[in-house]
Amino acid sequence: MKITCYASPQWKHQIVAAKTFVNGLKRHNINANIEIGFKRDTKSDLVLVWGMRSAIKVRDNSGKDFLLMERSYFEDRYEWISLGYNGLNNRGEFYNKNMPGDRWNKHFNDGRMKEWNPIGDHVLLTLQIRGDNSLNHVHVNYQQIINEIRKNTDLPIYVRDHPHRKNTWGKLNGVHYADTNIPIAEAIRKAKVVVTINSNSGVDAILGGTPVINIDYGSMVWDLAMQNDFSNIDTPPIPNREQWAYDTSYCQWLPSEIENGDAWAHLKKRYS
Repeated sequence: MKITCYASPQWKHQIVAAKTFVNGLKRHNINANIEIGFKRDTKSDLVLVWGMRSAIKVRDNSGKDFLLMERSYFEDRYEWISLGYNGLNNRGEFYNKNMPGDRWNKHFNDGRMKEWNPIGDHVLLTLQIRGDNSLNHVHVNYQQIINEIRKNTDLPIYVRDHPHRKNTWGKLNGVHYADTNIPIAEAIRKAKVVVTINSNSGVDAILGGTPVINIDYGSMVWDLAMQNDFSNIDTPPIPNREQWAYDTSYCQWLPSEIENGDAWAHLKKRYS
C-alpha cells in the first residue's frame, strides 16, 4: 500500500501533522512518503492532506482514497485534529457509527454538555465564510433563510457574522446583528434556536443544550438537527445526544494519538 502525505511549505502545522501521521504509520510497519507542496497524485493508494483545497489539488479521478486532516469539532479545535476519508465534515467517513463511550468519557465528559434548555428569546443565525469549502455543495442565500425563519416564528432574529471574515454577505434585512466579541458559547446560550448552514456552531449549540436547524447535510449535527425544516422552530424536539457524542469523539485525535498509531488503528478498518 503506497501512502503519501502532502503539506504546504507555507504552513508549519501541516508539515508537523504529516510527520506525526508518518510516525504513527511506522508503528504499524507501514512506510509513507512526505511531499512538501502539491501535485496531482496518480500513484498513491492513499493520500493524506490538510484541508479540502489541498485534497482537490492532489487527488485524481480514479476513486482512490484521500484522508483529510482538519480542525476538530470539540474544543480545543487547535489542539485536536479530525481525520476522515474522502470528504469534509459529515461528508467524510470516520468509521464511527455506534462507538462506545470510552473516548468521550476520557477526553470530553467534563461538563461541556449542558442540560437541554432552549429558553432563549431569539433565533441566532450564524454566518459562514464566503468561499469556504464547507459551502461547496449548497447555494447560500441568507436572506431566503431569514425569510423562512420569519414565516414560522415571531421571535427576533439575530445574525452573528463570522468573527474572522465580516460583512462578506452584504446587508441582510429584518434582523439584528449580534456582537461578535461575545463568546460563541454565551451567544448560543441566549438563543432559543441556532440556525446554520453547516457551521461548527451547530456542534457548539448541541453541546450547549440549544436546538439547531441545519440547511446542509455536511453539518456534523445533521442527524440531531431540524434538517432544513423551520416548522418546529418554536417547539423544537429533544435529540438523543449521548450516542452522537460518543461517535463524534472518534472523529478527532490528539497529535500524540496520531503519532503512537492509535488513530490509524481505528482508521485502518477501511482496509481490513
